[in-house]
Amino acid sequence: MHGLGGILACALEDFRPNFIPPLKKLIWPNGVETHIYYGSEPNKARGPQSDYLWCDELQNGSFLKRLFDNLLMGLRLGTNPLCIVTTTPRPTKFLIDLEKRTDRKGKQCTTVTSASIPK
Repeated sequence: MHGLGGILACALEDFRPNFIPPLKKLIWPNGVETHIYYGSEPNKARGPQSDYLWCDELQNGSFLKRLFDNLLMGLRLGTNPLCIVTTTPRPTKFLIDLEKRTDRKGKQCTTVTSASIPK
């Protein structure tokens, strides 16, 4: 969240969120709330509903599967709930399984993109 590539650094000057550390929450000028969950606290991700998830560096954390499953259970708002995962590619079992995910009808539900740094 902090640092050169963090949300706070990348937000437009006139559209910066208010960060509330004790609540692990960002509140944007338009009222949208961003809740922050850590891989070390998977049970705190139980319950809240959302229409969009952004999971960064998802391959890290000892309670990863439980955290991700808890977040997905709450991904049920809106007409097209979506989850995006941005991570350093490592061939972990979790990421390999995530790439192979299908929906109830057997349709692939994960799209993988990649990029490289130009020389």
